[in-house]
Amino acid sequence: MFLGSYCTDNSQRAGVCQLISECPSAIAALQNKVFPKTCGFQGKQPIVCCVGNDGGDVNPPTQPTPAPIQKPTTNPTPPPTPKPTPTQPTTLRVGDKSKAKCKEYAQHVYVYAASGSQGVADCGIIQRVPKIVGGAPVQLKEFPHMALLGFEDENNKISWKCGGSLISDQFILTATQCLFSSEYGDVKHVRVGDLQIESDQDDAQPQDFTVLEKFIHPDYKKPSGYNDIALLKLNRKAELNNFVRPACLETCSTVNFNYHPIATGWGRTAFLAETSTTLLKVTLEYFTHTECDDAYKSISKRRLSKGIDDTSQVCAGSRNESKDTCQGDSGGPLQIVNKEPYCTYNIVGITSFGKACGFVNVPGVYTRVSNYIEWIEGIVWPE
Repeated sequence: MFLGSYCTDNSQRAGVCQLISECPSAIAALQNKVFPKTCGFQGKQPIVCCVGNDGGDVNPPTQPTPAPIQKPTTNPTPPPTPKPTPTQPTTLRVGDKSKAKCKEYAQHVYVYAASGSQGVADCGIIQRVPKIVGGAPVQLKEFPHMALLGFEDENNKISWKCGGSLISDQFILTATQCLFSSEYGDVKHVRVGDLQIESDQDDAQPQDFTVLEKFIHPDYKKPSGYNDIALLKLNRKAELNNFVRPACLETCSTVNFNYHPIATGWGRTAFLAETSTTLLKVTLEYFTHTECDDAYKSISKRRLSKGIDDTSQVCAGSRNESKDTCQGDSGGPLQIVNKEPYCTYNIVGITSFGKACGFVNVPGVYTRVSNYIEWIEGIVWPE
């Protein structure tokens, strides 16, 4: 929609698409953490569906009153009443919900100093990511969807062993292998918005949750490497802001080899090394299906009975340098930066498994998110 277009807001009220800075009712709603319906963007500023006097005259032009019709002197037989035509419900395509929620969550990158003020973008995304095997430290607000998954020992001490991604205000996307530890049992805790696990001096604003419910993909069969995807429902909704904000989901089934995906996590910085207490990032390259399948031909048939499945898996690593995701990064995202909406990521893959991290020409294997959009939407946004 464009500026001046007619629209309906989330309550089906008529409105006009306006810059958010010119819509006092939308700004007032934001103060109460109610996010207006988005028509689009002009540069970095949202265009919202503005209702009431703010949006101008949203009623259709008044039709002239027709002249009175003279009644006939006789009463003709009225025609039969036609049967009402049933209203056809609007059919959403797979991926429509994900795209709509992506635009909705993108609003949280804007900070409003006061009612009536123009939103200021507070984006932490850095376009150029160093190509380092152990990864480069992440900046504040750079990956606001990153999640830590925690397990308890007998002394109630929490060990953070896996990663995940916040994809709504109450759901984490991760790998099935991250739901249970042979040493600690079931995953019980989730933390979002953190940078350095053992420090409270990093200016992060972490939020802690317990796991309310776990969802395993119905086609996952241990120890198979296929369908390694799961969802965790948090015990309450996260408070969304520019420190904690859901990522978007990649709905396109093909990858663009001109893009360099980014992997993030608190995993090991080298094979069998200690895990990192600081969130790290690394830029990778996509590998073709043939390249990846050849690299994993020696893997047990129990793990990969049909080789690498190009529909449900995607591979990334480095052809020239020692860089990769490592143990402890499982469940974390493989992501690309979106052009639109502003300051958002698309989750392309979920870190699943690899031969050994950091080896040249040996890519890691990631669960391809686009293959599971219908399953995800049915659980996270069922309405």
